[in-house]
Amino acid sequence: MEDITPPSAGLAGSQVHGDPKTALALLDDFEDKFGRNLTELENQQTLSNFYKGSPPKWINYYIAEEQNTPLVKRNGYNHIIQQIKKCREMKRVFSYINLFHQPGSGGSTLAMQILWDLRKDFKCATIKPVNAETAVIADHIIKLFTEGGPNDQRTLLLLDDNVSEENLTESLNMEIAKQEINATNPMAILLNTKRKHTIVAGDPLSLRSNLSNEELNNFKLKEAEMKLSHSDEEMKLFHGFNLMKNNFNKKYVANLSSIKEIKDYVKRNKPACNTELFSVLALLNSYVPGSFLPLSRCLNFLNPRYTSYQQTSAEQMTTLQDPPHMIPETNMALEIPPDNNTEQLHFEKDMKPFMKLIVVFSRDETKSECVRLAHPMIANEFLKILAEAGITKGEIAKRFLESCKPNEPPYVVKMIKSLLIKREILEENKEMFSRLILDIKDEGEESILVLPKAEDVLDYEDLIVKLQVNVERKHAFFEKYLIYSKPSRYKSEPSHIQRDVDMCCSKYLLQHSKPASSCHSIMDRSFPGLFSCLDRGYCSYFLERITEHTRKKHEEQMSEVNAAMNYVLSNIVLSNKDETSQVLRTLTDLRGILWRFVEKIYQSPEFFLLVLLLFWPNEPQHQHLHFKVDLNSIVENMKTAFDQKYKKYFRSRYLRPLFFLGQDTGLKRLVHSWKVHSVHTKHRKNPKQKRKTWANLDWGNNQLWKDSDIQNLLLRVRGVFKKQQLFAYVEDKEIAIYSDQAFVSYQGPASFFLGFTIKGPVAYDIKFEQDGEGAHVDKFMESKEDLGRTSS
Repeated sequence: MEDITPPSAGLAGSQVHGDPKTALALLDDFEDKFGRNLTELENQQTLSNFYKGSPPKWINYYIAEEQNTPLVKRNGYNHIIQQIKKCREMKRVFSYINLFHQPGSGGSTLAMQILWDLRKDFKCATIKPVNAETAVIADHIIKLFTEGGPNDQRTLLLLDDNVSEENLTESLNMEIAKQEINATNPMAILLNTKRKHTIVAGDPLSLRSNLSNEELNNFKLKEAEMKLSHSDEEMKLFHGFNLMKNNFNKKYVANLSSIKEIKDYVKRNKPACNTELFSVLALLNSYVPGSFLPLSRCLNFLNPRYTSYQQTSAEQMTTLQDPPHMIPETNMALEIPPDNNTEQLHFEKDMKPFMKLIVVFSRDETKSECVRLAHPMIANEFLKILAEAGITKGEIAKRFLESCKPNEPPYVVKMIKSLLIKREILEENKEMFSRLILDIKDEGEESILVLPKAEDVLDYEDLIVKLQVNVERKHAFFEKYLIYSKPSRYKSEPSHIQRDVDMCCSKYLLQHSKPASSCHSIMDRSFPGLFSCLDRGYCSYFLERITEHTRKKHEEQMSEVNAAMNYVLSNIVLSNKDETSQVLRTLTDLRGILWRFVEKIYQSPEFFLLVLLLFWPNEPQHQHLHFKVDLNSIVENMKTAFDQKYKKYFRSRYLRPLFFLGQDTGLKRLVHSWKVHSVHTKHRKNPKQKRKTWANLDWGNNQLWKDSDIQNLLLRVRGVFKKQQLFAYVEDKEIAIYSDQAFVSYQGPASFFLGFTIKGPVAYDIKFEQDGEGAHVDKFMESKEDLGRTSS
């Protein structure tokens, strides 16, 4: 996508206005201030470049609209529009939608079309590829929303087109909480477009390189329209359009006359500079789709003695200098800046055999025209031609890295990392190495040979730190995956899996960390890590140390919701191990700590879990709470947060109950599911029963709920079935909850033990009252499919 900032992109009257490093490019007033300045010929050329394969620009949509010749929309268009409107109706401060697309399938074009069409309803902007932390981008988003004051707060519709690699969603949530934003309208909806080579069919939020019959027909109609204003020779060069019209057919690419001409040229001119440059472009466009090289850098390949004038910034490229032009009869050197038109003429002349497959376009952050191939499929085909000519991917990668210098600009460093480090996710599992490294290994080469070249360009220490962060992040995910869920109600992972995950993480961090540089303490634990302390068998003294550690962290970071959550959770965990511990806070104290964040938007299922635990009224005493919480709203928000954060990962797994409501008061009423297991197995003499652990406990086992010790421990909650939906009575309200059991059609009162998964409140051991006489009958039936799965 072309990340230009239209003349209106300054944020008028705001702190972001006029700052060239602002992270956002605003779409307002684009038509009046830019579009109408182009001539008819320029309009035609702009569209021709787009059809050939140049990244989409806002001007393409403007021209198409003005000329009433709309671009072809892919089938996901209507679904995404509906999702955006749904997000706005939800009244959440911040929402996001992910659009995954295979390279060259039109994902960026579709996303920009959506912003263009919704620009009257939203304040639309794109996130530019500036070298900024996600916290800075989040701050700019908030400033853009609030710049007009409380009476002018249009919801932002933001496009992150393969730009932000870090978790912008988390940063924005944290920044909203930090700045205590009170918005009457939703602040922002973020449309994330992410390139992905492997995409499963059937997802309406994923674009594949495969068109439907309706889409193919639309492209045929568009072709007929284009032929009215473009010659047959021009149409042959519209590779971006033609590939889609031909449904991404590989044979179409292989049979292109330009490809055949290039194949003959390469056989005769294998060592030529232009062949070498085209090889590098093909490698980059195949393995890092969307990448490019500035025209000035391409000229360095074609003529190593070429000089670029703009050498004043650390973010600009280092190039070899020509001998200076000397002023006659002086010792002074005269520097002559190259003309962009002259540069492009030189480039087109030297690259003439390849120009039919190359696009040249402008891009802000390089201060130069940029070059790439017309489509990733063309890049793939040319790499095959090179392989037949004996030029391997390893050789090309090595040559590209040799051309790089220390202190390269951020976009070059990002390309190198994508080539060598970024791994493809296949069916929720990541490959062990990047696609390029795997393919180089398949060629029979030692892929490690390209890494020393990369070290000269990348800050190796910085790379190791980022790898450490990545390892810790992956470990945190596996903790959640293994603790919050299991394969099915009746099946658990082997006991060694969690141990192996912990060991691998610890071993990696130990090997790659300097002894004095580690900022991670044995006391620092994630939310699921704290939850699992009981199952790991930690003693009361160690749990007290962890609780005190989380207290200090919370006091140091009073505005950080995660620190508050960890302190609250550590108290709950410790109370289930030692209810007499002197370091425990009261339930009222913990409510006060969490209450400070309840009014703020924080989209974490874990946060809503704690809110439900702490603020669910104590039913027997009907104790009046000083803090008023809408439990139905919390349950709904928790479900939404779960769907956004975990549903795609836990889709077919059984969600474990994490806590239950107990009969006691205060903190003692919050019963950890480990304690349920511990009480149930404490007096068991059967060796098979004693071997049962919390991790493999069968929560659908009727014998568990018939255990008198469990019945004395847990609170039986009253509720009612209405139209197949179960509700729990809470004071004078009915709270919608999930059921862990399948049941026959029933309307009327019921009772159950109330547990809480990471998705929300769930009823266990449901008993139905008969004819209001208080007698209970079992009306549930065992389901062939686990009802605890996330699809419920």
